Amino acid sequence: MSPSFKSLKLFVFLTFCVGGVFSQGLFFSGPIGDRPLRLQNAVSAPEQIRYDSGTASRPMRRKLFNHSQTLRGVKPKVAIVVDDFMYDPARYATIFAVPVSLNMAVIPGFLHSRANALRAHALGHEVLIHMPMEALQHNMQRYPLKIMRGMSADQMMKTLTKAMDDVPFACGLNNHVGSLATSDKNLMALFMGCYAKATEPLSERRYFLDSRTSGGSQAATVAARLFIASYHRDVFLDGQTDTQYIQEKLHELVLIAKRHGSAIGICHVRPETMAVMARELPRLSHEVEFVHVSSLLPDSGARFASR
Repeated sequence: MSPSFKSLKLFVFLTFCVGGVFSQGLFFSGPIGDRPLRLQNAVSAPEQIRYDSGTASRPMRRKLFNHSQTLRGVKPKVAIVVDDFMYDPARYATIFAVPVSLNMAVIPGFLHSRANALRAHALGHEVLIHMPMEALQHNMQRYPLKIMRGMSADQMMKTLTKAMDDVPFACGLNNHVGSLATSDKNLMALFMGCYAKATEPLSERRYFLDSRTSGGSQAATVAARLFIASYHRDVFLDGQTDTQYIQEKLHELVLIAKRHGSAIGICHVRPETMAVMARELPRLSHEVEFVHVSSLLPDSGARFASR
């Protein structure tokens, strides 16, 4: 074999090895599959929303999920948050029968809010406070507890304290509507400061989930400045009450998780949504792991203490 041919073989071999390293993302710092751009430890510019698809857009520089982990039995993680969880408990029989871990976001201050939170916790689901926040073209009068512009810190603390009492075992908080409130950086700074103080005993495990009802939301950025772990939803699953649409959105969520290691979807207790969830989630559990939002936090073996 000629020296030139040996050199060519060596060049091809090295090119293949280096290309493989880059394709696996090994030149990024941190473990593959880590998602620093979801858990916003640093302040980042507001992300854009594709309203036509209900999907929050992502920065281009993102570590990809290492698919060799799937071969070792590590599944991508999907957290599904069920919003508006404050109606008659009989309404939730279908979703409670689905044998996967879910996250129930309870609007505080309603007749069944506390009972629903207790029931969800007893069944092993994670509980969030689904806090109403001021929005454009939305009647806020129907909500006993809400965050509005012009509130003082004392008013916010009292509102949060009542919400925590009304939604026991809550691990985190996400906004209900809130297109005006979450876009107001000063209001969010005041609110997040109050939230941090109100949940101080749970500081290691608390989080804020931005529902992304506005493309100009400042909520996650402000939360990160106060060292509150923050997430945003990836896919809004039931923007349309059509079962085919909901199924497509659910599969889109799973594909995002397979690409990035985890994904968060938000849905509601509607008959069409519940029918799709009851049918699809048990089947999809062979491909992904349905988890609590708090399990996406670093060192998530510890759980919130029960209050």
